Amino acid sequence: MKLVTFEVPTPVGPAQRIGAVLDDDLSAGAGIADLTSGYAALLFESGETRAYEAAGALLPPDMLAFLEGGSGARQRAQQVVEFLRGHTERTGRRGETLVFRRSDVRLLSPLPRPRSIRDYSTYEEHMSTRRPEKPPVFYHAATCYKGNPESVRGPEDSILYPAYTDWLDPELELACVVDRRGRNLAVEEASGYIAGYTILIDLSARDIGPKDYLGPYKMKDFCTLLGPCLVTADSFDEDDARCGIRVNGETWFEGNTGHRRHHHSPELIAYASDGEDLVPGDVIGSGTIGLGCSMDIGKWLRPGDLVEAWIEGIGTISASVVHETNERSYVRNGLPGRLPVPEHARDFIEQFKEDARQRIEAGAEGPGPRLLS
Repeated sequence: MKLVTFEVPTPVGPAQRIGAVLDDDLSAGAGIADLTSGYAALLFESGETRAYEAAGALLPPDMLAFLEGGSGARQRAQQVVEFLRGHTERTGRRGETLVFRRSDVRLLSPLPRPRSIRDYSTYEEHMSTRRPEKPPVFYHAATCYKGNPESVRGPEDSILYPAYTDWLDPELELACVVDRRGRNLAVEEASGYIAGYTILIDLSARDIGPKDYLGPYKMKDFCTLLGPCLVTADSFDEDDARCGIRVNGETWFEGNTGHRRHHHSPELIAYASDGEDLVPGDVIGSGTIGLGCSMDIGKWLRPGDLVEAWIEGIGTISASVVHETNERSYVRNGLPGRLPVPEHARDFIEQFKEDARQRIEAGAEGPGPRLLS
């Protein structure tokens, strides 16, 4: 089952709903079942007199609330899909639409605001481009950075190109979403905590890395794309799905989600839960699949580019790159402080400015794949 969050116009402004794709197809003519309204219609047919109130409580129009409903909510969603596939009426008792055409709605991220984002690095091939001798910790532990849930955008949004970067890198990743609360989980039980899978495009401002000396911050926190749908765990095999990324129609990478991956989602979930609570709505990213990013291949995004990231069985995210302007940019130009700047810090600042000048002269090509180690 493919689940989506979508937006429809109403007299008082856009309304957010959750739905299921009826024919496993997200093309313009596809049907998207409104799960809450569809469940109300189903309850009416079964004789429930307070169908709308019950549907709002049992199958709410919000993906986080849906995930908190666990397996019961998924079973009700499946009932709605089966009910509406054989239902000739496309409107409910109050005239509300039960099935929308894909072209009549705006798709949002399936999880517009995750509870958290943990993004790991699990693919040996990606690690090898920077470090032919991979650090031993890669095989012993699962390392991640924590992303910014407020920066999440969907499949119909643009990619933001911050004013402070010259090397913007789109990383193709697979993400799973947690739907149960858990702590200190065993790997063997962790797969039971996966609601489903989606595409994650992790945008990285690679030239900002030296400034983020406490870990990824401005390098990462400006934009993350999730979408176009959440495929339930029973409908997707994370160990074997073809995938790829295209820019302006040119293939930058094609690969497979299971190729040379050291830790898969159950291991990552178990590791994340070690001494820490996981909750419904947590997003767990796989890290860059294979050579699926600019740093690995030496090609970089520019404003106006069209990025298409796809994973077989999930779908495609298509997003244009839009440049943000900010002449004041403290990240690029430096942040004024209150203390005298020591000489060694002045040298670093001047070197950073010189590096930025050279990046601008290098243009779209950027560095080679091993330069940013």
